[in-house]
Amino acid sequence: MRALFTKLPLAILGLAILTSCGKDGESGGSSSASVQGSISAGANIDQIRHAFNSTSLSHGITQSSDQNYGTSIYHGGSYFKVPSDSDCKSVDLFGIDLFELCFGSHQSPLERELDLYEIKQVNTASSSEVRFKEPVGLNNYGQGYVYGSEQVFNRSNERYKAMLGLKNQRPVEVRTSAAKITLSNGAIKNGVYVEYFFGTKQDNILNLTSKEAYVLSTELPVLANPIAVENSNGQVVCKLGKVGILIVTQIKVLNYHYVQSENSWVNGFYQPKHIIKSVGREKYL
Repeated sequence: MRALFTKLPLAILGLAILTSCGKDGESGGSSSASVQGSISAGANIDQIRHAFNSTSLSHGITQSSDQNYGTSIYHGGSYFKVPSDSDCKSVDLFGIDLFELCFGSHQSPLERELDLYEIKQVNTASSSEVRFKEPVGLNNYGQGYVYGSEQVFNRSNERYKAMLGLKNQRPVEVRTSAAKITLSNGAIKNGVYVEYFFGTKQDNILNLTSKEAYVLSTELPVLANPIAVENSNGQVVCKLGKVGILIVTQIKVLNYHYVQSENSWVNGFYQPKHIIKSVGREKYL
């Protein structure tokens, strides 16, 4: 794992916004055709926010009043859920390995999924909200989930605000780079890798204390975001595992950044400062 102030690879690709329009999806087992704001090379963080705020929350979602047929979304990692089995905490179960690793003989695949993933089962979706349920256990036969009460996701959600850098603590610098998300059907979705740097900035002197990074994509459902999250130490603490029947098999970031410490001569004194630099090569999360 790499710390915030260790040299890390990546270049800035900004992003410009295009908007493609469709019809908001209806409920009842249909796939939602809806407005999608897309992110293209050259956009800044304001344009990325605009793209997400322009994307219908029903985009890419299949809705159903039957909880067994709406889109299911699986997120793993401590950002969402910490597994109870210590032997599995260090195993990368995102991607194809989800169904091949870490399934003890004493537990069914459904039990293991429930332990490793936060699972959202969509009921209905509109342009402004998604209603879903999360499994809380298995039924008496162990062949299906028992679901908790209905929950609502909208643009006031704390995770939505965090991934767009809209928490109470705002970043002092933001860098963006392109990302590619590969699914089990071979499809490659375009995304963006957003790095938020926190600290102070005065007279163009940066003093940084922490960093968060997110892989985001409007080509996948908004509810499926973030696709991945890195903490200040460069540890991946969240990955999207599945969207519906499709497994996320690879997440590639085309560039990233590191922080370098330097001294600057200011008003007759040397003052420490941080400089954000691009490494200019790709990495896989």
